[in-house]
Amino acid sequence: MSPDLALVEASASAMGLRLPAGAIERFERYLTELLRWRERLNLTAAATATEIVTAHFTESLIPLAAWAIGEGSRAIDVGSGAGFPGIPLKIARPDLRIVLLEASRRRAAFLEHLRSVLELDDLDVEWARAEDLGRRAGFREGFAVAVERAVAKIAASAELCLPLVQRDGAAILLKGPAVMREIGRVSPLFMRMGGALERAQPWEVGVSGRTTVAVVIRKVGDTPEEYPRRAARLGSRA
Repeated sequence: MSPDLALVEASASAMGLRLPAGAIERFERYLTELLRWRERLNLTAAATATEIVTAHFTESLIPLAAWAIGEGSRAIDVGSGAGFPGIPLKIARPDLRIVLLEASRRRAAFLEHLRSVLELDDLDVEWARAEDLGRRAGFREGFAVAVERAVAKIAASAELCLPLVQRDGAAILLKGPAVMREIGRVSPLFMRMGGALERAQPWEVGVSGRTTVAVVIRKVGDTPEEYPRRAARLGSRA
């Protein structure tokens, strides 16, 4: 095992997670594909294997430690990009049924490629915008968990994710430390969408020194039909 991939196993262990057999080999294949395709598709700013592992792989495992996701649960990764956090979650928890949602056609095609290369079952790719998918039958309030990582401001992220989550499920939003200053201001919006802030927990992952805050919003009621709104109004208080 390379030192870089050993960091994934060590970080998972520090979070109280145990990776299944074959997980490190899949992470290695994933890393190889990211390094091959990174510049062509502008997948990630991380330039080296170490940066990808510390900035992306380890951080993507946080939702598994932040929320008790039930066996065989259906989850969606909103704005998946290069597959973070959805693909690492699937590698670490093969039982999960995960949808990767991506608005870019080229990146969605890359995610389809990864599904094949990594031989991941029960992993689907949807080429669509979250504000559209959140209104579609079979997807609206159809997931136990919605995860999102640094795609938008916290209010907009919550508005994209909560309509997809079923009652008693959770939206898990991975944000930078600055989100702690926003939480109180946007909590009323969570409530209007049927959500309640469970916690905002900082995590330090790997050896990068990065702090990531897992904002966990429990779904306690139905989301009104007006949400999600169009892009121009996402996250607004009006």
